[in-house]
Amino acid sequence: MPRSRGGCVNCKRRKRKCDEQRPGCNACARRGIQCEGYATALRWTGGIAVRGRFAGVSIPNAAACARAGETRKGLQQGLVVPGSVDDAASASSPGSVPSLHSAAPHSAAPHSAAPHSTAPHPVVWAGSSGSVSASSPSPSDLSSPRSQGLGIERELFTKFLTSGLRRLYTTEAQCWIQPHFEAMALHSPALVTISAAIQAYLDDGQDGPSVSSMEHVDLALQTFRLELARREGAMHAATLCAGLLICTLRLLQAQPWSNYIELIVDAYQLRTRLQPPDHIPIDDMAMRHSLEVMGVMDIPSMAIGRISPPIGIWRLLRKLQDTWKDGRVAGVEVVSGLPRSLLDIFASLLDNDDEYTESRLWTWPGEIGEYLQCHLWDCWRFSGILEVRRRRRMERKRRGSGGSSAKTGASHAAPGCDVILCRLIASMDALNRSFEMPQNEHLLVHNGLMYPMVTASLEVERLKEHIEWRRTLHEVRLSFLRRDSFKLVKATFELLDDAWQDGTSEFDIHEAAKSKGMEIAVF
Repeated sequence: MPRSRGGCVNCKRRKRKCDEQRPGCNACARRGIQCEGYATALRWTGGIAVRGRFAGVSIPNAAACARAGETRKGLQQGLVVPGSVDDAASASSPGSVPSLHSAAPHSAAPHSAAPHSTAPHPVVWAGSSGSVSASSPSPSDLSSPRSQGLGIERELFTKFLTSGLRRLYTTEAQCWIQPHFEAMALHSPALVTISAAIQAYLDDGQDGPSVSSMEHVDLALQTFRLELARREGAMHAATLCAGLLICTLRLLQAQPWSNYIELIVDAYQLRTRLQPPDHIPIDDMAMRHSLEVMGVMDIPSMAIGRISPPIGIWRLLRKLQDTWKDGRVAGVEVVSGLPRSLLDIFASLLDNDDEYTESRLWTWPGEIGEYLQCHLWDCWRFSGILEVRRRRRMERKRRGSGGSSAKTGASHAAPGCDVILCRLIASMDALNRSFEMPQNEHLLVHNGLMYPMVTASLEVERLKEHIEWRRTLHEVRLSFLRRDSFKLVKATFELLDDAWQDGTSEFDIHEAAKSKGMEIAVF
């Protein structure tokens, strides 16, 4: 039999000949294992290796990986998730991830496999409200005898709920997000281990993860791969959230992460599954929250040096809500801390005329919120106007043209850049002075100041003329450094220092980030 170049995933992995029968090859059947199909497998990678004892780690420390391997073994013995496949079938390759790229929607009619076609598993769109198997683990199960060695993961997850999670959203310290994570943890062991890995990294208090925290990352990645494999292409809100937390773990280290968002979108066919008529159900709060978070991460303004181009997830989600009887969901999105109506403007920033976008931001009516929230919202809308004008300046620079508006930045829609920048820094100053006051301890609005901080700091030529503005930005920077020591914050400020050294307001921060292999999240 000639050597196969289109064999199944199992045969390729084992470098065996494959007869390429559909839906499963005879070679796998003879070996008594489940054929994993023929499409390219979705792999979540990190560290120096994808497989083997050093999978997911950044330092080839054999002793550390041996300990992590024992922990993984305990987890795999005790892991059962809703919608899992038969244990014997799953055990054929516990670390692999089935292909999700060709998965069909749940509503599609089943079709027989043609001789040279792939027979994909159907995608099942499941929310957190679905029934849970009696054997499905809870966070407390991580300390059971079946999962010996995972007690530290449980402890880190518990700490994450009260500490690390508060670094990742921008509304109130005590809100529905914490019990929401506890509920999703009942459905996703991967969410627990990834949350624990994030908390371990934050506890390190240094630029890069230690060997100890990389052990948690290794376990988290292995658990996530196993969970994806056992779901067989079914999309579950908790597993989707776990995937977004992997992106979060990377962005905290200023590593590229938007390509992971694109990977999720392609895996679950969200470009088409977020459009009528056969769209996924988004009335489930858990699923809608996960999609909203992904949509925020995908908005153009939310990343510096973006690796993958924006997909438009937020706009697709909102257009789906337009078909509802009550229309779009209102209120504040918890990760960004911004009203959804303001996020609608940012999501269309690259698609509309500059004057129109400026007008929408300048005339945005606002919403009722606490005083510090209103200051944060003003910071963002003023920053949005400056970003639009900055993009226009950079485009003129690329074309080699200029104009008087490059100096004033004035438009028919809003005042000049000097006025906008002054109001932006005034709002930042009010927020920064107030968030530590006892009456404001319940708010996390200071987490949302990075985008305004970056936008204002890039107006170098104007800052040179106003020392009091520079002083305010310096105080905001110090407040960030007092709270956070992870690489994302330090890398962002290094880029702003480069902009100051450049001495102009046309420093290309996006290219600077790319040249350093970084992708900076500012939401």
